[in-house]
Amino acid sequence: MDTAVRTRTTGRGRGVLEGAFALLEALRQHGDEAGVTELAVACGVPKSTAHRLLEQLVALGAVERRGLRYRLGAQLYRLGQAWQPHPGLRVAGRLPLHRLEGRHRRQCGAGGDARGTGPDRLFGARPGGATRAGP
Repeated sequence: MDTAVRTRTTGRGRGVLEGAFALLEALRQHGDEAGVTELAVACGVPKSTAHRLLEQLVALGAVERRGLRYRLGAQLYRLGQAWQPHPGLRVAGRLPLHRLEGRHRRQCGAGGDARGTGPDRLFGARPGGATRAGP
């Protein structure tokens, strides 16, 4: 794990949200559970501040506590699942991928299988024009 989790500041003191996100990032980097002291050192915050922020994150479900150890919570997983790439990315990528697929078919004589392995599968197109979030 990195020895310090860096945060963006604008010349003023670290904000509460910056401290909370630094703790979340330190938990992510740690990969499993971590104690308050480990996290405080990784983030460069006093142990009391780390404890206070962690307890607030526990109350929100963003962090889970087991004994004296903390780990990322289920609420963060749910929030992460809701993330989508910018809608324009799918639109911008569709035509170049169709062209690439066409070249590949011409050069290799290859094609997609019944499951749909071409750009429509990659970009989530379904019969009738409906889309989904990915492969």
